[in-house]
Amino acid sequence: RSSLALIAGAQHQQLLVSGKVHVGRSPCTGISTSRWLMLGYGGSCRQGRIGGNSMKCKENLFNLLLQTGKKQPEHLAFIGPSDDEIFTYQMLIENVELIASKLKNSGIEQGTCVGLHYKSSLEYIVLAYALWHCGATVVPIAVELVPEEKREICKEISLHSIISHSRFAETFDSLRTGTKTSLWKDIEIFNIKKFRDHPPGFSDINAAFVRFTSGTTSKCKGVVLSHESIRERIFSANDGLNISTSDRVLWLLSMSYHFTVSIVSYLSFGATI
Repeated sequence: RSSLALIAGAQHQQLLVSGKVHVGRSPCTGISTSRWLMLGYGGSCRQGRIGGNSMKCKENLFNLLLQTGKKQPEHLAFIGPSDDEIFTYQMLIENVELIASKLKNSGIEQGTCVGLHYKSSLEYIVLAYALWHCGATVVPIAVELVPEEKREICKEISLHSIISHSRFAETFDSLRTGTKTSLWKDIEIFNIKKFRDHPPGFSDINAAFVRFTSGTTSKCKGVVLSHESIRERIFSANDGLNISTSDRVLWLLSMSYHFTVSIVSYLSFGATI
């Protein structure tokens, strides 16, 4: 619960608990009993309306990366783990835009939820930002989960497609519809069967990422983080951390569980991972 409290950047959050919209200060409201908890509109586009049909302005975390890249195109964004894996911010953005164009050709658009089933790597970062560039929501499917757990996520959350390493895509063969399309290197995208609709109010959230709880108290929950909430969180955190272009961060954690507040923060403020 404390980690969820840290993620909620705005003073007031829109919470969707069991199909009912609540506005309050506690990001932990109803978390022990509901499947969904939405940390919604709390961002910098203040002219938007909480709980309304639309927002006049929507954040997109890709734009933060783009702004940083324009300031320091030749600065190193990512190094390793092998010696030949070196990406500048310009290279990172170019690859994000290239993959985003392929995703759009595959039908990925604003409001689409896509399962991201890939190891923690430079490719993971590119894929996540490319999905955001398309306006899609990233639903991480951790590679360390057992196959049954991976398929359960697909059945519990309304997904349009899955992006996966070709070698591990067979985990989802029973759910797949249509053919697989090559995106980049050994990475494929394919559509899957639809088991659920989005919960009421989902389209108003401007969802960026579904952060799964650990499931230690009961079945794990999907916490829907908006672009606005993530932006406010990283800027608030950086008031104390002061991450800048002079920082290099050694990354050891799973990006499926630690991405939006950490990786996004490092890249938004110009550090090297």
